[in-house]
Amino acid sequence: MKTFDNNEKQIKELLEQMPEMEDSLDKDLLYQRISSELNNEIRPKKNNKKLVLIPIFSTVMVLLLLALIIPSMMNNTMYQSNSENSSADKAMDNSASNESMDGGNESSELKRQEDNASSAESESSVTMMETGIQSHVIHTTDDSTTIIHGALADRQAKYIIPLAFAVPKTENAGKYYNKLSSYLKETTWGVSDYMFSGAIFQLDEQNSQVHVELPKDFSVTSSSQASMFIGILTTMFTPNKINKAVFGKQVNLGPIGKVKELSLKSSNVIYKRYQLSEDKRVFFARIPMEDQVDIETAFSEMKKDEESYNVYHSIPKNINFSLKDEGNLLQLNFADKKMATNNQETVTMIEAILMTAKSYGYQEVLFTNSSDETIGPYNLSEPIKVPKGVNPVKID
Repeated sequence: MKTFDNNEKQIKELLEQMPEMEDSLDKDLLYQRISSELNNEIRPKKNNKKLVLIPIFSTVMVLLLLALIIPSMMNNTMYQSNSENSSADKAMDNSASNESMDGGNESSELKRQEDNASSAESESSVTMMETGIQSHVIHTTDDSTTIIHGALADRQAKYIIPLAFAVPKTENAGKYYNKLSSYLKETTWGVSDYMFSGAIFQLDEQNSQVHVELPKDFSVTSSSQASMFIGILTTMFTPNKINKAVFGKQVNLGPIGKVKELSLKSSNVIYKRYQLSEDKRVFFARIPMEDQVDIETAFSEMKKDEESYNVYHSIPKNINFSLKDEGNLLQLNFADKKMATNNQETVTMIEAILMTAKSYGYQEVLFTNSSDETIGPYNLSEPIKVPKGVNPVKID
């Protein structure tokens, strides 16, 4: 402390020894000059500092901001990229999954469709079997149904065309016989008009006869008409065990004379196809055989056409077989198993043979040596019962 005090004292003494200086310049003016000089010297320095500091500062700030922002941006970018990639991957995964599922579903759906198509094809085949191959017979009825029979003549009134109608068993059969004309479509079918239109039938099953009231204007003018008259009544009623027709009054049957009643007796017949034209329905027509004609000969007759009457064969000409009589059973053995194939022609043949065998008194037919065990609705591995009716007609 003493050294410092001595120095201070010494400085004061030196200052006091300095000469006094006087300046005549006005203090205010001097102040302004000094201020002006100070301003001129200070401003550039300040501006230079600004010019230098601001860019440096800005650069530093930018760098700092970049240092802060870039990682964040990079993180965000990476996040977005990852998110996008993740989303893309997820979408791809989902797409792949969906495609896999859709593929599976499509595969499953395709399989289902194929199965359905196969099933539909199978069902279609069954349907075609049911609708594409026409049956001309009725084999069975349920407990509540019975069959009544009708008959028409072909357009030239040469042969009889039998008909079968399934009706309720609880109803009086006579009711349906008396309305028979309303169920027929003669013009559409290409056949003659129903001979007994307007007639009234009353069944007497206990006495196996039918009472017939004919219209007042009914008449028979030729032997062919008389033969058709008897044949139609026989076809209509003998299947139901009716063997006599009794008329309300005598009937003039032309060459046969006047009759009050007629015996109805079935005879041997064969069945061939009748069709007036291609746009008309196909029927089985009854072709009468002489009593001495055996069934083998009858089958041979079924191979012949009668084009002038629009009657055609029901057994193909190239089909040959041998027969064996076993009481109520007729065995038919095909000579060549390749001949009997599953088609309309063979089904028609089988049904025509069954109906012909029935007229000859057989109850069953066994077909052997066929290429197909099943033809149409028929199982050829076992005997087939003869039908109950032929040329079925649905009652609306």
